[in-house]
Amino acid sequence: MGECYAIVLAAGRGERFGNEYKCLLPIFGKPILAYAIQPFQDSEKVSRIIVVSRPEHISDIEHLIGKFGFSKVVEIVEGGERRQDSVYNAISKIPFADYVLVHDGARPLVSQDLVEKTLQAAIEHGAALAAVRAKDTVKLGAAFVEKTLQRDKIWLAQTPQAFRFEILKHAHTCARRVGSNATDDASLVEFTGTHVAIVPGDYKNIKITTPDDILIATSLLEEENEQSRN
Repeated sequence: MGECYAIVLAAGRGERFGNEYKCLLPIFGKPILAYAIQPFQDSEKVSRIIVVSRPEHISDIEHLIGKFGFSKVVEIVEGGERRQDSVYNAISKIPFADYVLVHDGARPLVSQDLVEKTLQAAIEHGAALAAVRAKDTVKLGAAFVEKTLQRDKIWLAQTPQAFRFEILKHAHTCARRVGSNATDDASLVEFTGTHVAIVPGDYKNIKITTPDDILIATSLLEEENEQSRN
């Protein structure tokens, strides 16, 4: 399979979280970011990990890495103005790789199985993302409904997303050249004409975006802990 890097993003502003640095908030005494890194640390398919951080929290993340024994973390990189700038900063630190996984540090419930399935899809197809089907009827519009979309064709994108390194690097280089802006890496890869495979994700793999999500994640992790004890 070759060399595989994982980029874990923890440089967001947390505007919908009251500008609090949510990645270091604890659940059962363990920071959200530590949960997010763990499956990549545990996977034999991942060679190295880069964490992207706000500059003022680099020392906090260094402490976290040491405390939880994340030996695969080779670098902590400063984030950029936008998400895609943060990923580009991390890509620029990779001397060589065959594949790259990108994951949100605010998704603490990602499983090792989903990480490896997404990577395998990228090995087969070049690019892949985890996603779940929309459960609700989806409407397009502003103040009024303009159109009802076909729910069976609607997927809600998650991370991890996985790519051949050269495909992801090319997509980010093109985006910087033409000034494209996107909310995930799969979108940038799509802009270059590369097809992105869909890997069925996990509804538990939520992103901590608002304070209510902490309550949901706590409940889900408590359920996982109970199942592991039984």
